Amino acid sequence: MRVAITVSRGRVSPVFDVSREAIIFEVDKRRVAVSSQEALVSDDPVHKIQQFETLGISTLVCGAISNEALRQLQAVGINVIGFVTGEVDTVVKAFIANDLPNTTLAMPGCQRANGGGLRQRRRNRTGRNRQ
Repeated sequence: MRVAITVSRGRVSPVFDVSREAIIFEVDKRRVAVSSQEALVSDDPVHKIQQFETLGISTLVCGAISNEALRQLQAVGINVIGFVTGEVDTVVKAFIANDLPNTTLAMPGCQRANGGGLRQRRRNRTGRNRQ
């Protein structure tokens, strides 16, 4: 399985849509077999998605992500674990342990959704959080 984590300064990049770098790693029997760093050649999410397809990425771990980019990634069969924060090594270990999504590695304002993924809490028109 090939996995990409968008990164910035040794941490998960806070926003996928403007990330410029990714760590690509192969997972084999719950171990990292190979890893490399990849420059993302464009700020355009469409180009990033094409690059991930070319690299054979099956799962993307990232910070915040726009709904449009999320839909496009899912449409090409790339699983997305979004709204993740933390040091890359910690996130990789959590991924290998099958511990993502993880509330301790969730971006502030995110919570575990019923489906097991993370989602951002949104405010309704009255300014109160809704679930």
